[in-house]
Amino acid sequence: MCGIAGARLGRKAHDGDLAEVRRMILRQTHRGPDSLAAQRVGPALLASSRLAIVGVANGGQPFCNEDRSIHAVFNGEIYNHLELREQLSRRGHSLSGGSDGEVIVHLYEEFGADCFQWLDGQFAIAIFDSRDGSLHLARDRMGICPLHWARLGDALYFSSEIKGLLAVAGMPRRAEPRAMLQLGYFGAVCAPLTPFAGIRQLPAAHWLSFRDGKEEIRRYWSLDFPLAGEHAGLSEAQAADGLAHRLERAVASHAQGEFEPTCFLSGGIDSALIAALLQRGRQDRVAAFCAASEHGRMDEGDAAARTASVLGVDLRRVRLDEADIAATFPRLIWHGETPVISTEASALMRLAGEAGKRSKIVLTGEGADEAFAGYLAFRQYRRFGALTGRGLAPLRALLRPWLGGHYGSDCLLPGEDGLDALRAHFGCVPAQAYEWEFYREALTPLFSADLRAMAAAGGCWDGFEFDRGAVRGRHWLDRSLYVSYQVMLPNYLLGAHGDRIYAANSVEGRYPFLDRELVEFAAALDPALKLRGGREKHILRVAAGRWLPEEVAWRPKTRFVMPFGTPFAGPGASPLYAELLSPGKLAEYGYFDPERVGRLFQALAAPPPGGSKAKRYLRRLALGLGATFVASAQLWHYLYLADGGAAAPEEEARQSAPVSIA
Repeated sequence: MCGIAGARLGRKAHDGDLAEVRRMILRQTHRGPDSLAAQRVGPALLASSRLAIVGVANGGQPFCNEDRSIHAVFNGEIYNHLELREQLSRRGHSLSGGSDGEVIVHLYEEFGADCFQWLDGQFAIAIFDSRDGSLHLARDRMGICPLHWARLGDALYFSSEIKGLLAVAGMPRRAEPRAMLQLGYFGAVCAPLTPFAGIRQLPAAHWLSFRDGKEEIRRYWSLDFPLAGEHAGLSEAQAADGLAHRLERAVASHAQGEFEPTCFLSGGIDSALIAALLQRGRQDRVAAFCAASEHGRMDEGDAAARTASVLGVDLRRVRLDEADIAATFPRLIWHGETPVISTEASALMRLAGEAGKRSKIVLTGEGADEAFAGYLAFRQYRRFGALTGRGLAPLRALLRPWLGGHYGSDCLLPGEDGLDALRAHFGCVPAQAYEWEFYREALTPLFSADLRAMAAAGGCWDGFEFDRGAVRGRHWLDRSLYVSYQVMLPNYLLGAHGDRIYAANSVEGRYPFLDRELVEFAAALDPALKLRGGREKHILRVAAGRWLPEEVAWRPKTRFVMPFGTPFAGPGASPLYAELLSPGKLAEYGYFDPERVGRLFQALAAPPPGGSKAKRYLRRLALGLGATFVASAQLWHYLYLADGGAAAPEEEARQSAPVSIA
């Protein structure tokens, strides 16, 4: 994991510009502490902070071609670089280094901006072509590596992290209200928006070309699910064989580098498969890390220990409690650069820190739920989805009072306006609507009057982008899986819950289940092979039988749950949270209604209300989500916007770095 930054100015760059891009990359030295470089090329500035994993000795950046007309900086890994290197050499290119990123400039020479479709991996890339003065930015297919950009006058600036852009003189520091509304509905900010007005994130699988003061953004790849009834005609055995072969290849390619990889290990099948395939053929035991706690639902230790014993991996338990979460939270928000609605990422931050003491590479199981229908919402939609059909409004009107009374929520049967909005923006009602409607019920009422009015007017959809044609004519499960890949995966799981956590600890997170070939193979499979008899990930469990015992392969899915809200209130909470959650600060920052937030924390401290088990659980969950959202948004504003960001943690804002930047 590296960091990149730079700019394409409207004039030739001078020494002052080079100093500015150095400030941009110095804000990101946690992403790559091994070496830093900054260079000016005519009107362009390119900088990188390197985490050396492949080609450690001679992989410095920026890369350039033979006549130095093309320069590039790069974050990530190109897993097919050896094949590309061989093909480029046959075409007459001279590749003198050993870094995987070296192939980028030569591919660009051959194919121009179409080169990105040839890359398999996780990447954020910036290429400057001095022949026509154009700058090209690209982001990997899944959105693993972040890439942000902003216009300032006639210049375009880019950076892996937003804090790099905020180091530019004159860059505005303002909240984007539409982003707050998206957090209140999706639980995440969706590209191209960010929480900062005027700063955008490049969507996954897109490239941006900037020439003559104008930017153009295009998609270079899309995950294509078959039309309903036209899936690959594979038997269960054939599908399991094909999946096993691709998973083996994905884990092997994602383990490459000059450091021994580590992994996370929970009680679930996804991480168990990664650990099993990593351990195969190795004499030394692979280090695996899991979260452990005295609180039952925070503890993965027992299940992970049983799996580790079978696989022969070296399990390291990282103990967590509420005090750990509260202490880690400011660092999480600083690195994540966004408010969040749960505290789970705090646990991952601790795990990544421990893993980083052992290696620079961590393999993790994210992406399996998207490929093989692992989320609860898919099973819920199988039961209730037909009720969202057009023409059934009278039936829904009859059912809502009963569902609302039993669950204390209308999320399983959203209102007609909500269903119409989903159809308008997605071309369907995806399974995720249950979760989003629950977020809306829990979070939107906490907003200030102005933000509530914007939300009522559909403000969360302003700036939202989605290709409705990609789900037209598809099976209902494939439609929802596509939504997962496009909305929740890049904007939630791989952002503040992914890249930023690893980068904060100078570690590279890698995702074998997001391998392009594996993802495309899974997308072509019959939905009945993924969700069968109410059980998720059916075909993955069948394939896993090659390496895992039945008890692990068919273990029911459980959700890792961290405490919501309680780390920020009560006698053990930090005085910082008491200040940020005070009526005065809530009114000053302007996102939330102080009286409503006060009632929220009073309810959180009170005994749980009566009612069904489901109703009590959802009530508690809503209160916890709300408390975490409010605390994180106040903390985000305090760190980034209050007094011009003066409250940013000094040790994080000014990372130790090499004495000089090349």
